Amino acid sequence: MQLTGEVGPFFIANGNEYNYIIDDSGYLAGSYALSWHIMSTVFTVNPTTLSIAWHGKEMDEMTTSEGAQLAQIIRQKVDEFKQVCQGIDESRAGRAPEGRWSPKQIVSHLCGPEGTGFMPTVRAILEQDTPQLDIEVENPFFAGKRTSMTLAELLSEFEGEYGRLAEVAEGLNLGQLERKAHIQILKETPLGEYPTLAGWISALSEYHLGSHIEHMKEVLKEMG
Repeated sequence: MQLTGEVGPFFIANGNEYNYIIDDSGYLAGSYALSWHIMSTVFTVNPTTLSIAWHGKEMDEMTTSEGAQLAQIIRQKVDEFKQVCQGIDESRAGRAPEGRWSPKQIVSHLCGPEGTGFMPTVRAILEQDTPQLDIEVENPFFAGKRTSMTLAELLSEFEGEYGRLAEVAEGLNLGQLERKAHIQILKETPLGEYPTLAGWISALSEYHLGSHIEHMKEVLKEMG
Protein backbone atom coordinates (compact mmCIF):
# COMPACT_ATOMS: atom_id res chain seq x y z
CA MET A 1 0.00 0.00 0.00
CA GLN A 2 1.34 3.42 -0.91
CA LEU A 3 0.88 5.86 1.93
CA THR A 4 0.66 9.60 1.47
CA GLY A 5 0.15 12.53 3.78
CA GLU A 6 1.84 14.03 6.82
CA VAL A 7 3.52 11.86 9.38
CA GLY A 8 3.57 12.99 12.98
CA PRO A 9 2.14 12.59 16.48
CA PHE A 10 -1.61 12.97 16.21
CA PHE A 11 -3.36 10.82 18.77
CA ILE A 12 -2.70 11.14 22.46
CA ALA A 13 -4.16 8.45 24.74
CA ASN A 14 -3.14 7.47 28.25
CA GLY A 15 -0.26 9.90 28.00
CA ASN A 16 1.18 8.26 24.87
CA GLU A 17 1.57 9.81 21.43
CA TYR A 18 0.70 7.69 18.39
CA ASN A 19 2.31 8.40 15.03
CA TYR A 20 0.22 7.97 11.91
CA ILE A 21 0.10 8.47 8.18
CA ILE A 22 -3.05 8.39 6.08
CA ASP A 23 -3.58 7.33 2.47
CA ASP A 24 -6.33 8.28 0.04
CA SER A 25 -8.37 5.15 0.72
CA GLY A 26 -8.92 5.91 4.38
CA TYR A 27 -6.20 3.74 5.91
CA LEU A 28 -3.42 4.76 8.22
CA ALA A 29 -0.17 3.20 9.35
CA GLY A 30 0.24 2.95 13.09
CA SER A 31 1.97 1.07 15.85
CA TYR A 32 -0.57 0.30 18.57
CA ALA A 33 -3.49 -2.12 18.80
CA LEU A 34 -6.46 -0.10 19.95
CA SER A 35 -9.36 1.90 18.58
CA TRP A 36 -10.56 5.44 19.13
CA HIS A 37 -12.81 8.16 17.73
CA ILE A 38 -11.40 11.10 15.83
CA MET A 39 -12.76 13.63 13.33
CA SER A 40 -16.20 11.98 13.07
CA THR A 41 -14.80 8.59 12.04
CA VAL A 42 -13.82 5.43 13.93
CA PHE A 43 -10.34 4.01 13.29
CA THR A 44 -9.04 0.67 14.60
CA VAL A 45 -5.40 -0.38 14.60
CA ASN A 46 -4.72 -3.87 13.25
CA PRO A 47 -2.00 -5.37 15.54
CA THR A 48 -0.76 -7.71 12.79
CA THR A 49 -0.41 -5.40 9.81
CA LEU A 50 0.03 -2.25 11.88
CA SER A 51 -2.58 -0.53 9.73
CA ILE A 52 -5.63 1.35 10.92
CA ALA A 53 -8.94 0.50 9.28
CA TRP A 54 -11.52 3.20 8.68
CA HIS A 55 -14.93 1.91 9.75
CA GLY A 56 -16.81 4.99 8.59
CA LYS A 57 -18.96 5.25 11.71
CA GLU A 58 -20.09 8.52 13.21
CA MET A 59 -18.16 9.82 16.18
CA ASP A 60 -19.83 9.36 19.57
CA GLU A 61 -21.60 12.52 20.66
CA MET A 62 -19.44 12.93 23.70
CA THR A 63 -20.15 16.10 25.64
CA THR A 64 -17.21 18.16 26.83
CA SER A 65 -16.51 19.77 30.17
CA GLU A 66 -16.48 23.11 28.35
CA GLY A 67 -20.04 22.59 27.12
CA ALA A 68 -21.19 21.65 30.61
CA GLN A 69 -19.47 24.72 32.05
CA LEU A 70 -21.13 26.97 29.49
CA ALA A 71 -24.54 25.49 30.36
CA GLN A 72 -23.88 26.08 34.06
CA ILE A 73 -22.92 29.72 33.45
CA ILE A 74 -26.05 30.27 31.36
CA ARG A 75 -28.32 28.90 34.09
CA GLN A 76 -26.55 30.90 36.78
CA LYS A 77 -26.95 34.14 34.81
CA VAL A 78 -30.63 33.39 34.15
CA ASP A 79 -31.21 32.91 37.88
CA GLU A 80 -29.36 36.16 38.66
CA PHE A 81 -31.45 38.08 36.14
CA LYS A 82 -34.73 36.65 37.43
CA GLN A 83 -33.76 37.63 40.98
CA VAL A 84 -33.12 41.22 39.87
CA CYS A 85 -36.57 41.27 38.24
CA GLN A 86 -38.40 40.03 41.31
CA GLY A 87 -40.90 42.54 42.67
CA ILE A 88 -41.16 44.67 39.53
CA ASP A 89 -44.85 45.44 39.08
CA GLU A 90 -46.48 46.06 35.70
CA SER A 91 -46.57 49.84 36.07
CA ARG A 92 -42.81 50.01 36.63
CA ALA A 93 -42.08 47.34 34.01
CA GLY A 94 -43.39 49.57 31.24
CA ARG A 95 -41.72 52.78 32.40
CA ALA A 96 -38.26 53.97 31.44
CA PRO A 97 -35.93 56.69 32.68
CA GLU A 98 -35.22 59.34 30.05
CA GLY A 99 -33.03 57.95 27.30
CA ARG A 100 -33.07 54.44 28.74
CA TRP A 101 -34.97 51.22 28.07
CA SER A 102 -37.85 50.05 30.23
CA PRO A 103 -37.52 46.74 32.12
CA LYS A 104 -39.83 45.14 29.54
CA GLN A 105 -37.62 46.34 26.70
CA ILE A 106 -34.52 44.92 28.40
CA VAL A 107 -36.18 41.51 28.75
CA SER A 108 -37.47 41.66 25.19
CA HIS A 109 -33.97 42.47 23.93
CA LEU A 110 -32.58 39.44 25.73
CA CYS A 111 -35.21 37.25 24.06
CA GLY A 112 -33.84 38.20 20.65
CA PRO A 113 -35.92 38.90 17.51
CA GLU A 114 -39.61 38.10 17.95
CA GLY A 115 -40.55 34.67 16.62
CA THR A 116 -36.98 33.44 16.22
CA GLY A 117 -34.85 34.46 19.18
CA PHE A 118 -31.09 34.02 18.89
CA MET A 119 -30.99 30.23 18.55
CA PRO A 120 -30.83 30.47 14.72
CA THR A 121 -27.34 31.96 15.11
CA VAL A 122 -26.23 28.85 17.00
CA ARG A 123 -27.81 26.52 14.45
CA ALA A 124 -26.14 28.45 11.61
CA ILE A 125 -22.70 27.91 13.15
CA LEU A 126 -23.42 24.20 13.60
CA GLU A 127 -24.78 23.70 10.08
CA GLN A 128 -22.75 26.10 7.92
CA ASP A 129 -19.07 26.76 7.35
CA THR A 130 -18.19 30.10 8.96
CA PRO A 131 -21.58 31.77 8.42
CA GLN A 132 -21.77 35.56 8.49
CA LEU A 133 -24.04 36.67 11.31
CA ASP A 134 -25.47 40.19 11.40
CA ILE A 135 -26.28 41.10 14.98
CA GLU A 136 -28.49 44.05 15.99
CA VAL A 137 -27.01 45.18 19.28
CA GLU A 138 -29.19 48.25 19.97
CA ASN A 139 -32.58 46.78 19.04
CA PRO A 140 -34.94 46.01 21.97
CA PHE A 141 -37.14 43.92 19.64
CA PHE A 142 -40.08 45.33 21.57
CA ALA A 143 -42.76 45.32 18.87
CA GLY A 144 -45.72 43.28 17.68
CA LYS A 145 -47.15 40.88 20.26
CA ARG A 146 -44.48 41.73 22.79
CA THR A 147 -45.87 45.21 23.37
CA SER A 148 -48.99 43.66 24.92
CA MET A 149 -47.18 40.96 26.94
CA THR A 150 -46.85 41.19 30.71
CA LEU A 151 -43.44 41.20 32.33
CA ALA A 152 -44.10 37.66 33.58
CA GLU A 153 -44.82 36.51 30.02
CA LEU A 154 -41.66 38.15 28.70
CA LEU A 155 -39.61 36.58 31.47
CA SER A 156 -41.08 33.19 30.60
CA GLU A 157 -40.00 33.64 26.98
CA PHE A 158 -36.55 34.78 28.13
CA GLU A 159 -36.15 31.76 30.42
CA GLY A 160 -37.20 29.39 27.64
CA GLU A 161 -34.74 30.91 25.15
CA TYR A 162 -31.76 30.65 27.47
CA GLY A 163 -32.91 27.25 28.69
CA ARG A 164 -32.73 25.96 25.12
CA LEU A 165 -29.28 27.49 24.75
CA ALA A 166 -28.07 25.71 27.91
CA GLU A 167 -29.46 22.38 26.71
CA VAL A 168 -27.69 22.75 23.37
CA ALA A 169 -24.41 23.85 24.98
CA GLU A 170 -24.13 20.88 27.33
CA GLY A 171 -24.66 18.45 24.43
CA LEU A 172 -21.93 19.85 22.16
CA ASN A 173 -18.71 18.00 21.44
CA LEU A 174 -15.31 19.64 21.03
CA GLY A 175 -15.48 19.79 17.24
CA GLN A 176 -18.82 21.59 17.37
CA LEU A 177 -17.64 24.07 20.01
CA GLU A 178 -14.66 24.95 17.82
CA ARG A 179 -16.74 25.77 14.72
CA LYS A 180 -16.53 29.44 13.77
CA ALA A 181 -18.69 32.29 12.52
CA HIS A 182 -17.97 35.69 11.04
CA ILE A 183 -19.47 38.39 13.27
CA GLN A 184 -18.15 41.76 12.16
CA ILE A 185 -19.43 43.62 15.20
CA LEU A 186 -17.10 41.59 17.44
CA LYS A 187 -13.99 42.63 15.53
CA GLU A 188 -12.72 44.99 18.24
CA THR A 189 -13.57 42.64 21.13
CA PRO A 190 -11.33 39.98 22.68
CA LEU A 191 -13.32 37.34 20.77
CA GLY A 192 -12.43 38.88 17.41
CA GLU A 193 -14.63 38.82 14.32
CA TYR A 194 -14.29 35.05 13.88
CA PRO A 195 -15.41 33.64 17.25
CA THR A 196 -15.84 29.95 17.90
CA LEU A 197 -19.27 28.63 18.82
CA ALA A 198 -18.03 28.30 22.40
CA GLY A 199 -17.00 31.95 22.31
CA TRP A 200 -20.33 33.02 20.84
CA ILE A 201 -22.33 31.13 23.47
CA SER A 202 -20.15 32.68 26.15
CA ALA A 203 -20.75 36.12 24.63
CA LEU A 204 -24.52 35.59 24.67
CA SER A 205 -24.56 34.47 28.29
CA GLU A 206 -21.62 35.54 30.39
CA TYR A 207 -21.08 38.90 28.67
CA HIS A 208 -24.40 39.89 27.08
CA LEU A 209 -26.77 38.60 29.72
CA GLY A 210 -24.31 39.60 32.43
CA SER A 211 -24.17 43.19 31.14
CA HIS A 212 -27.98 43.44 31.08
CA ILE A 213 -28.19 42.24 34.67
CA GLU A 214 -26.27 45.41 35.55
CA HIS A 215 -28.35 47.37 33.02
CA MET A 216 -31.57 46.30 34.74
CA LYS A 217 -30.18 47.22 38.16
CA GLU A 218 -29.25 50.70 36.90
CA VAL A 219 -32.68 51.31 35.34
CA LEU A 220 -34.52 50.19 38.47
CA LYS A 221 -32.31 52.40 40.62
CA GLU A 222 -32.96 55.43 38.38
CA MET A 223 -36.71 54.86 38.58
CA GLY A 224 -36.51 54.70 42.38
